[in-house]
Amino acid sequence: MQTLTASMAKASFSRLTRSVLKTRERVVVSIRERLVQIAPNDLSEEVSPAPPGSLKHTARETELSNTFGETR
Repeated sequence: MQTLTASMAKASFSRLTRSVLKTRERVVVSIRERLVQIAPNDLSEEVSPAPPGSLKHTARETELSNTFGETR
């Protein structure tokens, strides 16, 4: 796994992301004492929405959604 500084990653971000996608190898970017990881991600197939009326809420769920979660 390759580790870069933030300034190195910023200077070559386009090339870096293309490389990550092509090689499927993660890259770690160090920013001061913290780390950020750039990793490829495969999107799953699109899931169609549930048909209208197929999902039912409990009375408590309906109450919470109508009150924005505020309690009485």
